[in-house]
Amino acid sequence: MNETRERAVERLMALPAVINEAEEWAVTSAWNLALSQDALTDAESAARISGECDGPNAEARAAQARAKTVAERLDVRTDEHKHAEARSHLSALQSELDALRAVAVLLQGMP
Repeated sequence: MNETRERAVERLMALPAVINEAEEWAVTSAWNLALSQDALTDAESAARISGECDGPNAEARAAQARAKTVAERLDVRTDEHKHAEARSHLSALQSELDALRAVAVLLQGMP
């Protein structure tokens, strides 16, 4: 049982730094997502302003803009996925911290 306590204490002591790294990853991934969304918006605007989107109606012009921004759309999807992974990882670490705190409380009452 002492080994279990020691492992729990070691992990409890290490988790704040690990959570801090995960928070930094989540913030960075959110920033990257915002940048890729801005790049997509800029590319769509550039395509429309340059006259590359000259369809007969709004739907056709929107489709042309989408066709001209495939790479930017892929970047947004990739960054959305990375951000979701970062948030999920952070949430898992926070849940682990909560569980270890509960275990620590239980272990306090044991000899």
